[in-house]
Amino acid sequence: MSSPTATPAATPIANAGEERPPLAAPVPTEDGLLPAAAATNAVANDNDLTTLSTQVYLERTVLGVLALALEDVCRVRPPNPVDYLGSYLLRRSTANNTVEVSYEDTVPKAVPTTDE
Repeated sequence: MSSPTATPAATPIANAGEERPPLAAPVPTEDGLLPAAAATNAVANDNDLTTLSTQVYLERTVLGVLALALEDVCRVRPPNPVDYLGSYLLRRSTANNTVEVSYEDTVPKAVPTTDE
């Protein structure tokens, strides 16, 4: 029998055993909404974001609010979960150009037809 040789897939990754601090979810306010800055755990300086690895960037900017959005989708179980998820994310966006809109206002409505 020949001895097994190390393959690239079998070699350990350098950071595989490194422990990372747990992600802390922001605490909702009494009205059930998250503060805009806490919703994404965003870093104030955009230059810092460009130097982060992809995983760290997503953990700091997207993961917290996305996890809360998915929990809300599971709790509410809307008829169109993708639209609901998009609406949830837009309502909690940290961008200054967003407008607060209820989910019901984002659902497409049937256009009345007139018979002539």
